[in-house]
Amino acid sequence: MNGASDFHRAFAKELLSEPYVGKYNELRFGPAPDVKVGFPGRLIVSKRKVKAQARQRLGRSLGRHVRNRYLPVAARAVGSHARSGSILRLAETFQNIDEHEQAWNLLADEQSRDVYVRLLALRVFGTRHVRLPLDDERYWQEHAIASACEPVGDAIPGALGFRLALFDLSPFGYELTVRCRAASILAHCLQRQYELIRPKGTVTIEPGDIVIDGGAAWGETALMFSSQAGPTGRVIAVECVPDVLEVFNENMALNPSISGGGRVELVTQALWNVSDETVLFEDNGPGSKVVGLSETASAATARTTVSIDDLVRRLGLPRVDFIKMDIEGSELAALEGARETLKRFRPKLALSAYHKPEDLHVLPQYLSDLGVGYSLFLDHFSNHFEETVLFAVAP
Repeated sequence: MNGASDFHRAFAKELLSEPYVGKYNELRFGPAPDVKVGFPGRLIVSKRKVKAQARQRLGRSLGRHVRNRYLPVAARAVGSHARSGSILRLAETFQNIDEHEQAWNLLADEQSRDVYVRLLALRVFGTRHVRLPLDDERYWQEHAIASACEPVGDAIPGALGFRLALFDLSPFGYELTVRCRAASILAHCLQRQYELIRPKGTVTIEPGDIVIDGGAAWGETALMFSSQAGPTGRVIAVECVPDVLEVFNENMALNPSISGGGRVELVTQALWNVSDETVLFEDNGPGSKVVGLSETASAATARTTVSIDDLVRRLGLPRVDFIKMDIEGSELAALEGARETLKRFRPKLALSAYHKPEDLHVLPQYLSDLGVGYSLFLDHFSNHFEETVLFAVAP
């Protein structure tokens, strides 16, 4: 591929790799996601349309030789799935191909860049035909361990059809009893989803850290973060969904030595780029998300917002050491509302980067444009579309 950039060579190599048929959804927790959610635009309806749209997009961004290598295999794969509507338009991936290349070049190590092109290929081929990083023996062993965990208390129904049981997390290094799903044990205890340890960068919570847990959900991450930060640390848990807060409060009450004494403080507002706006949210349990602004919304479907910069001022925080965000597509808005905090304290970041298709390239670019000097890393913590995490650490 003479004349092609490193990014296009890497992406073409991934698209042209040998077909892969994996376990896909058979051994994942919960039902398969509808991949149309969050991705605007029409799905492909014919191979002819696939090829026409792909040629139009690719023709503007790639040389002829690269275009001719990409197109046949990509169009063939996309076309084979078109009738089921199970994957996105190939052309949609290339609509922001230049932005993807810029974001890919911002990543600090080869592992992150490999994850990036695999995730782009995932959008083209679907989960059945792209081997994601976790699909290895270790992952399936950990999956089996989490699935086999015996609850220590009765389960209650939760949103999305989930059953929330009581689990003892001491076998995993946390002296906690929490109500959650077995998937939480896999993600947070075994995979350490919001932790990164690589030769070029480390993102972890240290003793004494002040942590903002954006999208604290049922509270298991807030308790784990508090355990890591220790008695001299502090966790500000931000969560605003009523039924989720019921479980959050139960989990705090179950673990007073970890949550009490100001070690975990709850803020029941929605993180946003400005404070004191009224926002509508779609109540979907831990997957609830902001869907618009309103001055006349009912209390049942609305919450007020808070920016991280204002939160830091209102709570009188002397610094912020770590920010985690899993807030269902509001990550960019929350980062915009944290500009002062990011520039002043340069906290470590663990940000969900999958709720909107553009998050994959928009979030790295925003952090780079801040001029803080963040090193950026990418990882993916599932064998399906969810759980991409962008990590950032300043020098």
